[in-house]
Amino acid sequence: MESLGGFGGAVEKKLKELKMDSEGNVLAKEREALNKVEPQESERRVHLLRKQREIMFQEELKHKRLKKIKSKVYRKIRNKQKTGDEEAEGEEG
Repeated sequence: MESLGGFGGAVEKKLKELKMDSEGNVLAKEREALNKVEPQESERRVHLLRKQREIMFQEELKHKRLKKIKSKVYRKIRNKQKTGDEEAEGEEG
């Protein structure tokens, strides 16, 4: 592994202290942590994450719809102004 110096070196050193310097060690620590969590707590967290994800998705759809409406209105107004300007020029000339 390439030395990162400064902050990176400190992080690398801390990972070695915690014996999390390899992928296998990290996965083993994660499995240990998951085994300590109660199944009901795990289900509650999954449910909460699913709910938050659904809310975020709905917000994205709402913003996308509003953006589309705004752009339609903007184009409509701009086109009216353009045609109004062209008519005004035609009357002057």
